[in-house]
Amino acid sequence: VRSIEMKVPVPPQPMCPPETRCLSTWHVVSTPSKVVLESVTMSLDVPYGTCFNVIACDTFTIDEVTGHTRMCRACGIEWVKSTWLKSMVEASVPGEVQKLALNWVDVLKEWSGAADAYAGSC
Repeated sequence: VRSIEMKVPVPPQPMCPPETRCLSTWHVVSTPSKVVLESVTMSLDVPYGTCFNVIACDTFTIDEVTGHTRMCRACGIEWVKSTWLKSMVEASVPGEVQKLALNWVDVLKEWSGAADAYAGSC
């Protein structure tokens, strides 16, 4: 388990600043058949951001047919306080979490290619 504090850009939304401070806790579980990476993140500077946590759970497995790594992302919202913006948050957060998943896949592909190139140079 690791916890980090970071600043991240905020997608354009009414009443939101261009960036926000976030608190994020990460947890990894590894078994012979999969790796699960879970993050729980709270945005501190967006309106009512301290009312909920965004939970993203990435599961990595090996595709038996291709041998490639497969990533499946599940997400949820954990409400820690009530707010009148609940329906707006629930409507917008899943799409943003999906966009972040696609960015994460690009980072992993780049890292994998760099690791392959490094292994090939040894």
